[in-house]
Amino acid sequence: DVALVDIYLRGRQNGIDLAEILDARHIPFIYLSANSNTTVLEQAIATRPYGFLVKPFREREILIALKIAVYRFQQGREFFTNQLQWLTGLLRNLRQKEASRLDKSLSLIRALTSFLPFDSVVIDTGDPAAGAQRFQRVGFDEYVQTDTRQTTVPKLQIPLGADRGLKMSLTFYSNGDYSADHQELLAAVQDELCRVL
Repeated sequence: DVALVDIYLRGRQNGIDLAEILDARHIPFIYLSANSNTTVLEQAIATRPYGFLVKPFREREILIALKIAVYRFQQGREFFTNQLQWLTGLLRNLRQKEASRLDKSLSLIRALTSFLPFDSVVIDTGDPAAGAQRFQRVGFDEYVQTDTRQTTVPKLQIPLGADRGLKMSLTFYSNGDYSADHQELLAAVQDELCRVL
């Protein structure tokens, strides 16, 4: 299914509001609009549409846009599935590895680097005696443990083990932004992350 969304809808909300909901639910959509000014286009792009058609348009243009949207959506889901399988395999291997807590944490961080960008990360196993581990990136694949607390707002926090009564979490800090895909990927491997930690 692909939704065709007019940017201007009657009521308090507009098509961009609807598109944010569709994106969160992984439903591909194409914008339709008579207005293609820069401000509207920038707002629309931020919602990650699968296409944008300016009115008036012809039936052929809609059919082409729909084919492209379906193809892009399928490719995106296939890519996500491949990433999920790869990350799950890395985490399972890491779980079986005999290593100190520090070495296991560093291996986990290096594994996650391939899937999401971050400048620093806090690993909290929920064990007050052990405390949270904080790591700062110092090179491409280099991290150092630090006692410095982050003063910036975390960009992405993933609670872990809540269904098991655990209070574990991974908190990522980055200059960039994280997408719903990043959150979905980490949510999909929560059990494996808990087992590693």
